[in-house]
Amino acid sequence: DDGKKAMEKYVHLAFLGSVFDVSSNAKMYGKDGPYAAFTGCDGTRAFLTGEFDRQSGLVDSLDGLPTSELVQVADWFNFYVDRYSCVGVRVGKYYDKMGQPTADLQQLKSTIEKWVRVKARADKLFPGCSVETTELENKNILSCDSYKTESTVYYPREYYEPGSTSPRCACVPPALLNEAQIKLYAHCDPTSTHCFVVTS
Repeated sequence: DDGKKAMEKYVHLAFLGSVFDVSSNAKMYGKDGPYAAFTGCDGTRAFLTGEFDRQSGLVDSLDGLPTSELVQVADWFNFYVDRYSCVGVRVGKYYDKMGQPTADLQQLKSTIEKWVRVKARADKLFPGCSVETTELENKNILSCDSYKTESTVYYPREYYEPGSTSPRCACVPPALLNEAQIKLYAHCDPTSTHCFVVTS
């Protein structure tokens, strides 16, 4: 009927329980579009994992994902808020029947906000190393020379950020070298401000 045909021209997707009208971008979200799988459901998890199975990927639950990955949720949410109209909410994990945020949504927001604060502090304490390529096959130089001052020397170390499952290279001052989340790179001189590492 006319009502059904009128509704068919609208394309919606839900992210974190908020429903967005993406009809204006049918090229991407329409029936044959590359992001059509996201429509008609809350596939929040798939935005982070890249898994599009309807049973385990295109679902709203973020349970079991590392905290460091959850920060992407805010980026994706802001992406849709900036580009599309929010036309409602989906009753379920993140909103109740009255359209109010659930405890799950409030806890998720709290976790993300806390992680952002922790990461900001960590980035200040442990700035990232510079990476220099070499003529040696599969080897790069991780350097902290740019952070050297008259009073402090920084050393390249593996740094395991809270909530992360893999380390990043950080430049660490002497006073923090014994922190639990700091590890020496294998085969690197612990007193050197740069280190050769094998790349995959």
